[in-house]
Amino acid sequence: MIAPFFRYWNMTERTGEKNACGFERQISLQGVSFQYSGQNGFALKEIDLTIDKGEVLAVVGENGAGKSTLVNIILGLYAPSSGAVFYDDTDISEVREEQIHKMQSVVLQNFVRYKLTVGENICIADFGKGDADRMEEDIKTIFPGGQVDERLQQ
Repeated sequence: MIAPFFRYWNMTERTGEKNACGFERQISLQGVSFQYSGQNGFALKEIDLTIDKGEVLAVVGENGAGKSTLVNIILGLYAPSSGAVFYDDTDISEVREEQIHKMQSVVLQNFVRYKLTVGENICIADFGKGDADRMEEDIKTIFPGGQVDERLQQ
């Protein structure tokens, strides 16, 4: 049960230096392969994929087919063994890790639900910087055109 944690822990850290990364048009994978440390085979091999902004994509396959690995690579949580992931025209391996994650939100299949308000959960990654104005701005970004309701802060 703890094996995925150790696999993640033993991965090499991203060393990108760019401080900006956008996502206005698409995410693309070019020749992406991934092999877990200590494994003989590849979890993913030579994947070419383009996802346009606003496109909905379903990834379907049997257990162990590489679906979660693919998502972790797209999110930049895992670095590919070979190939590259691009957000628009930027190779995310050249971008500082915290910059990549600032524009993402995901609920993975094994997640932890914190006993916090919706607003606190939205601001959790800012480690205490979540004032009410910024929280309201984030909620409006997540729910464009929607009414920001006091209940979201409860």
